This record gives sequence, structure tokens and C-alpha cells, in this order.
Amino acid sequence: MDQSAFDPLWWIDNQLPPDTFGPSPIENFEVNGSVAAQPPLKRRHVEDVPETPANNRSSIPLACLACRSRHLKCDGATPCSRCSADNSECQYVKSRRGWRGPRKNCAKPALESSNSSTLDVQNHRNDSIQETVVRSDDSNSSALSGYPTSTSFIASRASDISGSLDTYYNSFHAAHPFLPTRSHLTNLLVKRPLRHLELGIQYVSSFYRRDYSSEIPREALRHTLADVNLDKDGFVVQAMLLFAIGLHMDDRAVEADNCLAAVTALAQELGMHCQEYALKSCNGCPVLEESWRRTWWQLCLVDALCASANNKPLRLGNAAPTVDLPCEEAEYNTGQIPPPHTLADYEDSDFMESTFAFSSFAYQIHAVGILVRIMTAIRQVPFEEASLTSIETSLANFTLTLPPSKSTPLNRAGNVDEVLFTAHMVIAACNLVIHRPRSDLRISDVEDVYTCVSASSSILPSSARETHTALAMRSARSLASLASLPGPHSRHTPFFACAMTMAAVVNLSYWSYVATDGSDAALKEQIRLCVGVLKGVAGTWPIARAVFNQVKAVAGALYRARRRVNGFDWGEVTRREVLGSYIGGEVAYKETEEAMGAS
Repeated sequence: MDQSAFDPLWWIDNQLPPDTFGPSPIENFEVNGSVAAQPPLKRRHVEDVPETPANNRSSIPLACLACRSRHLKCDGATPCSRCSADNSECQYVKSRRGWRGPRKNCAKPALESSNSSTLDVQNHRNDSIQETVVRSDDSNSSALSGYPTSTSFIASRASDISGSLDTYYNSFHAAHPFLPTRSHLTNLLVKRPLRHLELGIQYVSSFYRRDYSSEIPREALRHTLADVNLDKDGFVVQAMLLFAIGLHMDDRAVEADNCLAAVTALAQELGMHCQEYALKSCNGCPVLEESWRRTWWQLCLVDALCASANNKPLRLGNAAPTVDLPCEEAEYNTGQIPPPHTLADYEDSDFMESTFAFSSFAYQIHAVGILVRIMTAIRQVPFEEASLTSIETSLANFTLTLPPSKSTPLNRAGNVDEVLFTAHMVIAACNLVIHRPRSDLRISDVEDVYTCVSASSSILPSSARETHTALAMRSARSLASLASLPGPHSRHTPFFACAMTMAAVVNLSYWSYVATDGSDAALKEQIRLCVGVLKGVAGTWPIARAVFNQVKAVAGALYRARRRVNGFDWGEVTRREVLGSYIGGEVAYKETEEAMGAS
């Protein structure tokens, strides 16, 4: 790979803590050319001069690598005084950020730089990508103390990107396979530097690496995407999509939504929702053409899942794409891409005698389309239950019309087809979202679980709540069956943590609803499975850690409540009333106990 792809000073700059640069330059990726007022981007300069009285100190345009890596002052000499004293090699590499000139009220620096550039956030205005804010929650950012030093980063960046690629393709790519294949991407990175894509890969892969902090690539990617000179193309869309997924994994829902607002706007501005984009932007490479198709459809998937999990707006619900359907993974990995089918081919296949074999991607796209319809229907004001009737039919038809080879995500070799796995997960979640709000399952019993469950936590009018309760429970069992498939759960889409949280909430709600002990053994096993899955991936995805703690707390409260009320003579007080009182607090429980004793 060419040297420009591994500029050590650039990596040092982005290795520094977030506040080193002041507020993020992507405080808002502008929309339609207007941008919110931003504070100027400030960068702390290490005083690169020998220790002298403050009124005599001056800045120099460049420090040597050794001094920069140690964040020490440098006198700018060749060699500098520190390297001379240490008898070490003294090297200078021109910074890509440019020198901003001497500080105010300072003496004229010893070294002049006529080509210095000024880094100013006001220059970060662009008609495309800088159009919506991706805000950084610096209150949750650490100072990165204890992380490897800049010197080690300089020496290991090439190996780090190689290690990140290994981790990315081994642990994440199968669930969201929109980047080019490993061999093609490696060759592509040799031909042209794509730092933003590298950082997107490093950010996502950092969650799967125990020796790697996600904070460093996250903040570096945030600043890189704000570069005014960054070409706005499909690779930027891919980097931003990785950023949005990573922010979701990182339990940063607001930032993920802001990033999605930016990337969906950019993708449509580039025309990625049109069939022609992939053909015009692939440079005659069928793998890259396929990658662009996959990028659009994965963007639709992430948009719908984030909207349903976090109660955010659907941004691509009315996009009317003409993008062709992606091929099977085996074909993609070999580079033998067949002529693509269209969405119309798929929609008409049930009414025509066709020999078409559609890919797993086609069924995932179908599932996402149903989820979009559900989210649109349940957000209507006023809500009309009749609007969900046709969607219920579509959900039933999805399962009934699946070919035998797609009826389970497990293929003949015993491996999980992750794209098809996500399709089945989305359908099960759709059933849960459409039935739980109209069921007898009380929200108040599990209201302390609030992450990932907004779409199914509303209460909708219904005339058949018992039926919807049974259907919601069946949907939770369907999600549990997916969790029972062989293989590590961390290889599934990170949105699986949200799906399992929804299943856990339904099971916990029903557990508080069950009248007698002895009939809840199977239900407790379902709850254990949900909690076990979340616990298993909590070490990988921070969002799973958050929901695991919430679910575990509610499950513990319910369990203690059931133990406390066992053995009482109920009289006319129902177990559910006592459980509800106990969960509401110990005082409420004691009052109920006294009332029962008095009777």
C-alpha cells in the first residue's frame, strides 16, 4: 500500500483524546446547504520549543516524530536537542493538518512555512456529506489513558489495519456483507488510500478485539468524515454506514440516528437508490457493482431496524428504489456474479411459473419492506387497526411461500446463513411489534427495560387481546429458536441483541401474568435463554451489556416477587395483583400482605 495511506502524523493526531481537537467538526453534517453555528475547531499544540520563559516562547511548524509521539517539546533542530541527548534517530514528516502559524503575542518562530494551511471548522461546509450533525457525547469519553502510545501506533498501523480486516471479515462481514470481498478490498486499498473506510473497519472490528479501544477509531473516523476535501462517493457512504452500525453497537442511539440522517441523505443525493449508480460507479468491476447494490439495501435494513428499536423516523421508507437484487454469498465471494434479478421479478414470482432461485438477500429485503409498512401503520394518527390486517397477511405469506432451502437459516453444511438469519429475525420481530401492543401483556411490569423496545412498548386498541397475547408469545419463541442455532451469537447482526431484548420483555410480561407455579417451567427456560444470549454478547457489544443489565434486573425482581407470594392463602386477591404491588416497591407489597392477613 502506498505511504500516503499510512501517514504516521495523521494517525498520531487522531490517536489523541477527543478534546484535543475541541468540538467535533461534524457537530452537524449540514442539510441543504445550511449549517448550524459552530464553535471554531481548536487544536491543542504541544509547545515545540525549548523551555524558556513564557514571554519568549514561540511555536514551530513541525516537531520530530519522537517528540510528537511522546507529546514533548521539540526545538525543531536537525537533529533536535532531545534526540541528540537520547542518541536516537530524529525524523520529520510533514503534517497533513498544516501549521496554523505562531500563537498570538509570541515571538516570530524560528522556522517559516509559506505553505501552511489553517484548519477551521467554517471551511467544513459542503453541499453533500457535511449536511447533518453527528454529535459526540464527550461526557462519556475517557482520556484514553493506558492505551498504547503514539509510537506504537506508528510502528503498527499497517499491521493493525491488516488485523482489523481479519477481524472484520471473520466476525462481522457475514452479517452485513456490503463491502467488497476481502481480496478485492485489499487490492483496492493498495491502489487508493481510503482512510475513512479503513477507520470504519477498525471501529467496527474494535468491538470484537479485546486488545483494542473503540474510542480511538471512533473519534478519528468522526474527524476524518468532516474533511472538506473528502470525495463524496459510495466509499464515504460505506464508511458512514459502518459508523452508524458501530455507534448503535456502542449504545449511542442519538449519534447513530444523526449519522443515519447524514448517510441516507448522501446516498440518495448520489443516486444509489437507482439501478444506474452501480453500473456507472463500478469501473467495469462486477464485484464493486454488486457491492454498491448491497450497500443500498443494507442501508435500508439499518434504517428500518434503528427506527423500530429507537423510535426514530424512517428515512428511506418512500425512496422507491430501482436497485437490482444482490446475489448469493457464494457467488459474491468467488467473484462470479450472475446477471441480477429485479425487485419486480421477486414480487411477481408467486404468480408466474418461474425457475428463478432468489438469493437470501431478496428475502431479507422483503422482510425489511414488511417492517417499514408496520412502522408506518402503527405511527398513524389516528391509529386504525384495520390497517394492520393486510400486513398480518403479508407476514403469514412470507413464511408460507419460502422455498425449502430458505425455511431455516441453517444450510446443508450446518452453517448459519447470516443474511437469511437476519431476514427470519426481522419477520419474528415484525410479528412481535404488531401483536404485543394489542395484547394483554402489561407494559408497566417491564418498564425498566427501555433500550431497543420502543416499537413494541406502545399500547394500541384491540378487540382480541387474548389472541394477540398468544401470537406475541409465539413470536418470542421464534426468536428464541434462532438463538438456539449453532455458532457464536456475536457473529449475528448486532441488532440481534435488540431482538432478544424484545423477546425477553414479552416473556417477562407473560411471567407476571401466569397465575400458578408449575405452569411456568418452560417460560422460565425461555427467559434464561434470552438472558444467556444477552450475557454472552455483552462483552462484545456495549448495547447488549446495557440491555442485559436491564433485563436481568427486571427478571430478578419478578423472581423475588413470585417467591415471596408463594404459599399465601389468596382469598380474593389475585397473584398478579400481588406481583404488581411487589414490583412497584416493598412498601406496596407490605401493605398488600397486611390487607391479606386482616381478611
